[in-house]
Amino acid sequence: METHPLTHAYWQSAAGELRDVRKLTFAALCMALCIALSALPSVPLWGGARITWGFLARSVCAWVCGPVLGLVFACAEDLLSFFLTGGGGYPFFPGYTLTTMLGVFLYALFFYKSKITVRRVFFAKLLTNIENVTLGALWMAILSGKAFQTRVAAKDLNLQIEEATLPNGIRLYLQPLTMEKGTVQASLIFGSGTQTYEDIDAWKPKLAQSVLQQHGVGKLTQTQTADTLGTKGIAVAESYSPDHFSISGTAQKGDVKTLLEALWTQYQQPTVDAADLTRVKESLAQNRHLLYETTAGAASWMPLAWFTGDLERVRPLSPTNLDRYTLPAVREVIAASRTVSPIAIVISGDFDKKAAVDAVAQLFNAEKTGTESGVKRESPLSFPSGRENRVVIADTAPKAFLNEAWRLPNTDGADRKTVMTYRMAASVLSDKLREVIREKLGAAYSPWSFYYQSPRNDGFGFIWASVQTSPDQLALVRKTLGQVMGDLASKGITEDELEKLKKPMITALQTQRKLNVRWEALLRLEVTEKQPWIKWNEEDIPALQAVTADDVTSALRLAFKSQPAIHIITTEDKAE
Repeated sequence: METHPLTHAYWQSAAGELRDVRKLTFAALCMALCIALSALPSVPLWGGARITWGFLARSVCAWVCGPVLGLVFACAEDLLSFFLTGGGGYPFFPGYTLTTMLGVFLYALFFYKSKITVRRVFFAKLLTNIENVTLGALWMAILSGKAFQTRVAAKDLNLQIEEATLPNGIRLYLQPLTMEKGTVQASLIFGSGTQTYEDIDAWKPKLAQSVLQQHGVGKLTQTQTADTLGTKGIAVAESYSPDHFSISGTAQKGDVKTLLEALWTQYQQPTVDAADLTRVKESLAQNRHLLYETTAGAASWMPLAWFTGDLERVRPLSPTNLDRYTLPAVREVIAASRTVSPIAIVISGDFDKKAAVDAVAQLFNAEKTGTESGVKRESPLSFPSGRENRVVIADTAPKAFLNEAWRLPNTDGADRKTVMTYRMAASVLSDKLREVIREKLGAAYSPWSFYYQSPRNDGFGFIWASVQTSPDQLALVRKTLGQVMGDLASKGITEDELEKLKKPMITALQTQRKLNVRWEALLRLEVTEKQPWIKWNEEDIPALQAVTADDVTSALRLAFKSQPAIHIITTEDKAE
């Protein structure tokens, strides 16, 4: 029998399979088997390619049924799979059906009426993989190119954001920035974040993040990463936040594809080993003295932890009970972070749009995305109104840190004038603290105050004042702080005093608007917190300009009426 596909007899025989009931039945069985095999996990390869197990059923059908019936089988199987599974996150597009048909056709050319050899199997699979990657990238580029929606971020800076939902459900955000040329930032955002962990287990994602940072990108060591990516100025890091996990990096303008390849590699092949974990444990042991046995180290984290409920998730990774820090615990967190979940890609800075879109299409066309995964288990933040916490540390240098905070009514961030009013109130308090405590009493080093706000935590926020002094002056400083806050609440401030403090704040906001990193951070916040941070940013300066002295005085009075939370770190346990 003639087996060469370039002969008439070959195609006459292949066409005859359409009339063979046994072959039609076999094709139907292969169709069912293919749908079943699609539920098995895929194996990632290079450049976005994957091995999915459906090829086993398709190749066997191509071998037995030939190229003509194989094309009919592939078309029917692809359509049936889509309507039975919902496309796995993909919209219907005939290009993907064509990809499946061409794949089966290639298998048939290699296997039908031929002796099956290792060489034939290798080249058949190689060509179908190349076909899948090439056509998959083409279809995604076509669909995403049509799907981009553009919105204005800042008219005066001519900034725009282009958004698209790719065929597989991945959200892509492009933010060309022209203020600082030559660099690009990219972030792969995925998962539901650390909020899915109960507070007692909050150490697990912290440990996983720390251990991952000890390794290189993917399976590369830190040294190999420095040699391959570092020499190009590419830096990549994986980090965990309450709302999401992310892999972010920076690169030069012309290396956007290499940067995206690095993000994809880290996502697909996160690697940790015993040496990475050992380095983290050693670092924790070495830092124990700094964070827990020096006043300055303790002051870097204890007050904020106290003001937000003293939860495990707001404390640094503990150096105690190191035996619970194991590689299985780390790998469990990493594996859980990469379950099917929302995926977004944010690209900001100076980059070539076509190169970026093509790279995303090539690398991420096989990734699937889903709805929000995981249940929120983190404990809510709580403010310790009317409570005091005193920590005595046997530090050789006599120091004391006084921290006092006043909870303000919740604001979700949308009321920008209220937010800016609270910030101005903190700025007024900070200015008075410098004037009265440092300059007149000479009792402190750089006292400060600011407004802490977390919109994602039900508008949780407070005015926080901090003063560093000596233990013997702590009582005087504490009394003076109360007097300063009381005077401001009772007497208020003048418009002239307010305008003096407004100017540097407005200048700082204007300066931030000219920084690429600012806009990149705002876009990331929008994507992860689902809040209009860019719109809020544009409203901040007008809102600040609209704040009056009466507004600030009212905010200070409102804060002063509340019961403050007090946190003291000192080297001497003396009663004030």
